[in-house]
Amino acid sequence: MNRQFTSVLASDMAAFIEFKHAAGISFAGGEYLMGRLDTYLTATNAQGLTKQAVEGFVITYDGDRPQADRSYFSYLRGLARFMKIRGRDAYELASAFQRNKPRPPTYLLSSTEIEAFFTAASNLRYADPWTWQATVFFGLMHACGLRTGETRKLKLDDVNLKDGSIDVLASKGPRSRRLPLTEEVVNLLVDCDRRNRRFAPDRETFFVSGRGNHVANCTPGIVFKRIWLAAELPMPAAKPLPVPYAFRHHFAYANIERWAANQIDPLTMLPYLARYMGHADFSSTYYYLALSPDYAASYADAPHASQALIPEVNDD
Repeated sequence: MNRQFTSVLASDMAAFIEFKHAAGISFAGGEYLMGRLDTYLTATNAQGLTKQAVEGFVITYDGDRPQADRSYFSYLRGLARFMKIRGRDAYELASAFQRNKPRPPTYLLSSTEIEAFFTAASNLRYADPWTWQATVFFGLMHACGLRTGETRKLKLDDVNLKDGSIDVLASKGPRSRRLPLTEEVVNLLVDCDRRNRRFAPDRETFFVSGRGNHVANCTPGIVFKRIWLAAELPMPAAKPLPVPYAFRHHFAYANIERWAANQIDPLTMLPYLARYMGHADFSSTYYYLALSPDYAASYADAPHASQALIPEVNDD
């Protein structure tokens, strides 16, 4: 870290960033936000991470933007929690200050589109690893509901081919998790690993770019669109548009519909789904109850609609 902080929280911010780096997190967005916060605290002569300082920074940072993206709140809360662990007084941003950016419209993949997509992916002809790793990359997102970034950043040691699992580490905060894989997915990963070992023997990540490095942020979207068009699937003229993240959405609402079809109350399963998908709380998981096209309309009138989120456990 080369940034020099000048506020009263200079040592706390520097230690927080070093902590993130030690955990293997690049934390570029967090460093930028810490710099902005440091400038504000210095200009206002703030004496600590107080309620007045934090909420004043939020108001200043958002400015006059009524739909400001408040995803940066996670950095502010993370700093406060880190300081508290170190025995320092810090104000953790109250729930009244919520992210007010509207959730982007969600493209719902159909089973027909998914089948056509993977048929086209299996016939993809790139002059680099995407020829063989496209099916595996997007197949892993589809099978495990991974975020695009989680899939890109999987390291070799995170993919346990013998045990049939993957480790998703430090994704969007301290929400690491180990996910089991089906035999079919493991076989795909084994074949991809074999090919990538020949293509990039010194690679650090499981999936690689054409130069044998980690996959860039923009690449999955580019490859996804090429496959989508190769499958002769229609591209909407307006949002929502099909993107790689749609596989994660499909994973969530497909599970909800499967549970409902099997007479299993999806509400009781939300804690498991939230943990599997790496959600910080149930609010993100609840979203998929409304998103599920076949389930949302009937849920309100269903007899289990008032059932508790986590069912009672019998004395047995």
